[in-house]
Amino acid sequence: MVELWFIFSLIWSICASVDEGGRKTIDNFLREMEGTFPNKDTIYEYYVDTKNKTWASFEDKLLKGWRYPANAPFYKIMVPTVDTVRYNFLVRALVTGQYPVLMTGPVGTGKTSVAQSVLQGLDSSKWAVLTVNMSSQVRQDRQTSKQPSWNLPSIPKPPSCDISVTSQ
Repeated sequence: MVELWFIFSLIWSICASVDEGGRKTIDNFLREMEGTFPNKDTIYEYYVDTKNKTWASFEDKLLKGWRYPANAPFYKIMVPTVDTVRYNFLVRALVTGQYPVLMTGPVGTGKTSVAQSVLQGLDSSKWAVLTVNMSSQVRQDRQTSKQPSWNLPSIPKPPSCDISVTSQ
C-alpha cells in the first residue's frame, strides 16, 4: 500500500504540473517502473483503492444513471465527469487534511463548481465556509472584514483550510 500511495502522491504533486505531452511521457516512464497500472487510459485516471489494495479508475466513481434535477437552474447543473470526480477527490483529500488548495485554469473549466461541491460536502458541525468573491477592486480591509470572529471561549476554532480559485 505504501508504494501505491507514494506513486499516487508523485503523480499528483510533481507530475501534475505538466502539459498533455508531458503526461504521456510520464505515463510511459511510470508504467515501466510500476507494472501494476491497468492498460486502459493513463496513470492520471486512477486512484488507490484502499479496500482492494490496488489501482481503481476514477470512472468507477461516476454515478450510474445520473439525471439532472428538473427544477435546478441551468447554471447550477454540474454534470459529473471523470474530471469532476477526479478533482473532487483530490481537493476533498487536501481540504480534509487541512492543506491549502489553489486551483487554476481557463475560464469555464469547473474550478468554482468543484470548490463549491467539496465545501458543501463538509460536515457543517466541524467546518465553517466563508466565500469571498475577489476582483482587482477588492482591498484587503474589505476582505478581512468579512472573516468571522472565532474568539468565543466555549466554541473551539474549526479547522482552517484555504481554497483559492483563479482563472488564467
